[in-house]
Amino acid sequence: MTPAPSAPAAARGPLRFSTDAVRPAHRLSFWKDAICTAFVRLELECDSRRPFLAALTARSMPRFDCISVSGSAQHVRRSERLVGEDLADSLFLMRQLRGSCVATQGERVLPLPEGGIVLLDSRRPYSLSFPGEFVQTVIKLPASAMEQRLGRGAACGGRALPSACATSRLASLAIDELARETRESVALPLSAIAFDLLALALAQSLPAAASAPRMATMRVAWAKAHALDNLRDASLGPEAVAARQGVSLRLLQRHFTAQGESLAAFILEQRLQRCRDALQDPAQARRTITDIAMSWGFGDSGRFSRAFRRRFGHAPRDGRAAAPPH
Repeated sequence: MTPAPSAPAAARGPLRFSTDAVRPAHRLSFWKDAICTAFVRLELECDSRRPFLAALTARSMPRFDCISVSGSAQHVRRSERLVGEDLADSLFLMRQLRGSCVATQGERVLPLPEGGIVLLDSRRPYSLSFPGEFVQTVIKLPASAMEQRLGRGAACGGRALPSACATSRLASLAIDELARETRESVALPLSAIAFDLLALALAQSLPAAASAPRMATMRVAWAKAHALDNLRDASLGPEAVAARQGVSLRLLQRHFTAQGESLAAFILEQRLQRCRDALQDPAQARRTITDIAMSWGFGDSGRFSRAFRRRFGHAPRDGRAAAPPH
């Protein structure tokens, strides 16, 4: 029994799959098709001697999917072969709500207790082992969403958020709210906050490059945090961030360059992403493009339009959501 092909996100409600009404002999094949539809291509194993039940609900948003999944004991694997055959480019942010799980990616074995969070990369093999009944919230997001925040080539997958970190706790709260929020006009800006917090928590846990002193790594993380907090300020720029840290602009730029990044490019990227979110938000459809651009720190509408076209391949007006009816 195979789930029906999914319709475009704008034309459908949540996808729901449950083994409740499926004959026991067909449940495993049904569930394998369901998780491949909602996530990426995966292999599934379980103990055929034990009763098997599972269900999921997947809700699509323009920038992410939110998936609630529950089930019996099972083992899920994304093999090297499936990675080669299915060129997915997603990250899976897994929040364990009940039960436990052990995630493995590369050489990392990541125990996932209740309340824990791990991030897995679909571009690399991974496995998930659920020893008993479980409930998870999974946020499926483009890999670029974290790379825009942490820098290209950042090793985001195969990571667990440190539970003792205050930023991780804030990220967890934001993720929980994102999972509950069904209004697109609220979920889009909330997702930006959740992903910002996730990136900051990851930045604190990612190992520094061997040649990069710890202080240099922290200065880059602090600079990004300050920039994210002040994107709406038109005066925000590399000079202002350096001055806030009490270091020279040249030193701060050198720290970013050592990590293959640019602070100016980071600020521009974050502003453009926020503007695109606002343009795609039906609740903001009556705001002018110039008003949106100015509200996110762009002082010149012409510069904004040129930068937007270079980044996304089309003019800002071409990506606008339709205004809601009166």
